Amino acid sequence: MRKWSSPRRKIIIIIGVLISLWLINRIFFGISFDFFAKQRLDAAKAAWENQHIRDYRMIIEVRGGFILPTQYEVTIRDNQVIDAGQRLAISLVNPDYVPSSEQFSPVPVENASQYTMDNLFSSANSKVANDAFVHINNACNRYVVDFDPRMSFVNLYANKCDGSLLGCQMRECESTYRVIELEPLSAENN
Repeated sequence: MRKWSSPRRKIIIIIGVLISLWLINRIFFGISFDFFAKQRLDAAKAAWENQHIRDYRMIIEVRGGFILPTQYEVTIRDNQVIDAGQRLAISLVNPDYVPSSEQFSPVPVENASQYTMDNLFSSANSKVANDAFVHINNACNRYVVDFDPRMSFVNLYANKCDGSLLGCQMRECESTYRVIELEPLSAENN
């Protein structure tokens, strides 16, 4: 019979305890850590601003709550939406629906005025503004942000509700903004 005090057994027991604690955390509390989120966001915003892109056309998909996923096509000049259209991102009756096959229906600019890159950066920053080097996510409000590797714009901003056995309220669950396409406009296109 082997001793429980052997170094190998101690390591196996410690690893087992750590894995068990991690599983208990994920199942019951859903806590996760995002290191250097503010620094990554600040670096991406600086790279975006250094490109001096003030005029662009963007297609952004909005999902969340009890609304149907919707895509907005917005034209931005000097950080102001000057033209906007929308279309559904899914079809309730056609499983083969492809959003790009549909035209955008015009909508009042006020209905899409929040969909600018500056507003996406500001919304993302509001989640990590007070974080020194680590952002702590919980199961009911997990912040996710991703940036375009070439142009450094926010191509995904989401509050996700992963849930846990302790549960989350429905109002706290997922809202997502995903940039499908972003095209800088030259002076001739304006």
